[in-house]
Parts: sequence; C-alpha cells; structure tokens
Amino acid sequence: MQGKLIEYIIELRQSANSWERTDINGDENTSLSARFLKKSIFCIIAVVFIYKLNDGFPHFFVDFSSKTLAIIVGLFMTAIIFSFNKFYEPISKEKKDKADATEKLNDTRDFNYAKQFAYITSYNVVLCLFVLAALSLNTLFEDKMNANLHHYDFNLKNIDRHSTWLFLKLSFITLQRFFVLYWMLRILFSTLFSVSSMVKFMTTKLNRHND
Repeated sequence: MQGKLIEYIIELRQSANSWERTDINGDENTSLSARFLKKSIFCIIAVVFIYKLNDGFPHFFVDFSSKTLAIIVGLFMTAIIFSFNKFYEPISKEKKDKADATEKLNDTRDFNYAKQFAYITSYNVVLCLFVLAALSLNTLFEDKMNANLHHYDFNLKNIDRHSTWLFLKLSFITLQRFFVLYWMLRILFSTLFSVSSMVKFMTTKLNRHND
C-alpha cells in the first residue's frame, strides 16, 4: 500500500507540473524557463528567508499558517468533489458525430481544463498536508526546531560522534524550513493559478452559451 501511495503522489506531482505548462488546447510549453524558472525563484526566496529566520518559524506564523492551510484544504476538497462535473460535461457520441469543428474544439478545451484543474488542485491539497505535517514538528519539538543556525559553525578537523549527530540534526532543521517555505510559495502560486484560470474558464463558458 505504501508503495502505491508513493507512486500515486509522484504521478500526481508530474501531472500537476505538466498541466501548469499546458494550455486548454493541450499544447505544453517544454522550454527550460517554463520548467525551471519558477522553481529557481522559489528556491532563492526560500534560502533568503532561511538566512533571515535566525530562530526558525515564530509561533504565530506556525499557528496562522496551519489554520490557513487547513482552510485551503477544505475549500479545494470541496471544489474537487462538487465542481468537477460543472467544468466538463462530455457530449454524447451521437452529438459528437454531428458536432461541428467549433463544438469539438470547445469539448476538447473543457476536457483539458477539467484535467488541469483536477491535477493542480489535488496536488495543492497534498502539498498543504505536507506543510501541515512539517509545521507540526515545530509544535511537538518547539525548542529543538527553533535552533538558531547562526550560532553553530563546523570544524572539519574536530569530527566526532557528537558533531556528526549535531550536523545531521541541523541539516534536518534546515531542510524542514526550506521545504516549508518552498511548498508554501508553490501553494500560493498554484492557488492563484487555479482561481484565476477557473474564473477565466467559467467566464468563457458563460459567454459561449450567451452567444
């Protein structure tokens, strides 16, 4: 079961990343800037914030972020469950055979948007759960997770069991802070992307019916 779960999450991540670069016509932008520019910017911002966060995440940040992410999870789960069928209503085989080029194009666009919304929104929920799990460490181990990384320096000439354990612990704390910040930036971007694209799509669909 665990193997299947990891497989599903990896597949969801790959599909979400792909659909972020794909328009409703099904054309994917595979350029290097489309694939790596956003990730590079998020990484740089996360590293800068890690350097500025001397004592880790403040208590109010953990509390506020946890509540906000929980709300986002609830909203997106509701959107996935109740709104999916509203975005795409497949035409019957009889109508599809009689449909003209414009109707077939609109059906393809509706189908592509439904997949885009489902993958991106679902992966956003998974990221929110990951961040909530990572932030829970600050609540369970507040003193240890709020270690000031600037108070430590390592000397390669004096390596022993204690210094190795300390290095591993601080590395874990650094990675935890990095992924919390990186994933939150990704969640913010994906939320803005999903909301704005949903409004654009629904507006286009309404205008289509009014024509």
